[in-house]
Amino acid sequence: MTESRDDVNEQVKADWKDDTTPFERVYEIVEQTHAGQSAAEIAARALVSDPRHVGTASRS
Repeated sequence: MTESRDDVNEQVKADWKDDTTPFERVYEIVEQTHAGQSAAEIAARALVSDPRHVGTASRS
């Protein structure tokens, strides 16, 4: 059975959420971000619903 790319991406996202805390995910995104982004954009990429995590990670 062949999985679609979307299915694989969704599984990887689910695994990432299971294996990391919201802070760890935001920190990873902030480390990889070279252009300015809003807290909401970073929160969406880090799969967190609360942008408060973004402000905490960006100060580290």
